[in-house]
Amino acid sequence: MNKTATRIGCDNVVGALLTEAADGTPTYTGITTLPGLINLTINPNASTETLFADDGPNETATALGKVEVDIEKNALSTAEKAFLLGHAVDANGGLVFGATDVPPWVAIGFRTLKSNGTYRYVWLYKGKFVDPEEKNDTKGDTVKFATDTIKGQFVMLSKTYTVGGKARKPYKYEVDEEATGINPNVIKQWFTTVILPGAIIAFPTTAPALSVVAAAGTASGATKATITGTATSAFAVGIGAVSLGTVYVGDAPKATINPYTSAADITGVAIGQFLYVYDLDATGLVVKYFERQLVTGDIKA
Repeated sequence: MNKTATRIGCDNVVGALLTEAADGTPTYTGITTLPGLINLTINPNASTETLFADDGPNETATALGKVEVDIEKNALSTAEKAFLLGHAVDANGGLVFGATDVPPWVAIGFRTLKSNGTYRYVWLYKGKFVDPEEKNDTKGDTVKFATDTIKGQFVMLSKTYTVGGKARKPYKYEVDEEATGINPNVIKQWFTTVILPGAIIAFPTTAPALSVVAAAGTASGATKATITGTATSAFAVGIGAVSLGTVYVGDAPKATINPYTSAADITGVAIGQFLYVYDLDATGLVVKYFERQLVTGDIKA
């Protein structure tokens, strides 16, 4: 049985403004990066009640409570306070706190690093934050950092989605990168799009094999890649310590020589490294791919 990986980090917090149509359909705009995360806590406040009958527990039911979210950052900037709390920035660049300011509905996305090197990705769909408590201490003989913690409450979306044959109003969505059946395109778009349940996101196409022969180069310590055919727009090559595994059409290449001329020397290589060879389109993205772990005969002595 595979051991479940443990969460060991958290980063890449982003926020998005939410508007809901009359039928509850959510629309998200203005995705904004919120750097400087120290910790992020989600407390669903779920409750369980048990009914006793016939001298014993007879029925039990659970309910989701208010979903409390605390985000501690190194500091909240003027722009972040305006974005998350509904305050306004005046012509002088100052932040105006109005007694009648109404915080906007927002979504919050982030990822958590796990002990196996993969990530869990999370979106919280609908919530509001309130102005944080602020405590300012005078400077003493040691440095004491004053961080900002912003607190919010999140609720379920108004729109109902049918998932797993059941109608649901979601408040949270998460993806484990290494889970079976995960669409890699969902993870690619995670911080630029709020991913909704059942969103139509095409699965990527594995890049077709590029016909390449790797051999020793002409200069000492060099290898070369002789490529069959004409490039879609350009060829590119890279060298790395590990296999890239599955490379998809439309991926960005991990290339160090771009463009690359077929059969030209590739220097600075070593036995055991991996040679990546790409056929790229006009936008510089992958069309075809070849990979090979270099052996002794691939490098000029």
